[in-house]
Amino acid sequence: MCVLLDAQPFLDDPVNQRLIREIALDYDSVHRTLVFVSSTVRLTPDLQRMSATFRLLLPEAGALYNKFHGETERNLRDALETAEAMAPCVLWLDEIEKGLSTSGDSSDGGVSRRVLGTLLTWMSDRKSRVFMVATANDISRLPPELMRKGRFDEIFFVDLPTEDVRAEIFRIHLSKRAQDPAQFDLATLARIAVGFSGAEIEQVVIAGLYEAHANSAPLSTGVLENEIRITRPLSVVRAEEVEELREWAAERTVMAD
Repeated sequence: MCVLLDAQPFLDDPVNQRLIREIALDYDSVHRTLVFVSSTVRLTPDLQRMSATFRLLLPEAGALYNKFHGETERNLRDALETAEAMAPCVLWLDEIEKGLSTSGDSSDGGVSRRVLGTLLTWMSDRKSRVFMVATANDISRLPPELMRKGRFDEIFFVDLPTEDVRAEIFRIHLSKRAQDPAQFDLATLARIAVGFSGAEIEQVVIAGLYEAHANSAPLSTGVLENEIRITRPLSVVRAEEVEELREWAAERTVMAD
């Protein structure tokens, strides 16, 4: 059995859907079950046939922290024991840098360092079949001891979506909001939304729906085009940082697409 935790943002990307489909087919070939743990995930029909869906109450990274000495580390150990009890499984840590980044100062009394030490010890000593996968938006905030070979087998870089992928993301978010994608010029929307992330495309659709409602008119390609033109994505607002990250990843990571 494979368990993917907190997968909804990840599965919004068609590239990641294809990756998970490959994993699913591999598990299905040996008569195992792929389980997605999130009531908000919308699976493609072929994945639905192979999957069960339920909600598992594991804490968010921020919820692990406690004001009492030693409680934060204990909360992390309890969460890891829960994952081990479900083995074999995949443990998904979303935006890991927000829960484990360390800046070198002691403003938190050393809690971040102790949490990191607890996780590193578990990663080194565990005998259970828990396969850990993590995402990070700012890998520079992660301590080097977490990134060395032996902790994670590989580092993949997921760049901003290509034009074909952007069209598919528009289709997904329009469908989720009871809009018929066939009524929209997805190719044009994808072409002018260059540099937009999946989350920013979703906000374009949401903002377009608000604008259409305010004007008592249906959502149209023109409304979405206008929202795209007045939106400044992070690839523009933080262009230097995005380009710096791409240059860093080009020599140090495996390109995911």
